[in-house]
Amino acid sequence: MKVIIKHFLIRLAILVLPLCALFLLYYFLYDPHTLCVGDDHRHTAGPLGYVLLAGAIVVFWGIALIAEIIWRLIKKDRTSSFVNLFLLVFVVLFLLFFL
Repeated sequence: MKVIIKHFLIRLAILVLPLCALFLLYYFLYDPHTLCVGDDHRHTAGPLGYVLLAGAIVVFWGIALIAEIIWRLIKKDRTSSFVNLFLLVFVVLFLLFFL
């Protein structure tokens, strides 16, 4: 059971750490008021790039997880494969219902 939990947490950390790094980049580097002139407030699409990067991180993580599921099924490691499948379904359901 410890091995399954460790496997689950490592795969989840592989997703969460890049997303946290992207959030920190957004928080510390993005200034929405850099293009403002006096009281003239201008809106930019700066956060859109961060949203697209977050989506790319999730998509690439999902592709890597699907590849690992197939690889583990070929190696006959069904327990780890089902843990990965559960994690993939969990993340997809989270994205569908909460975003």
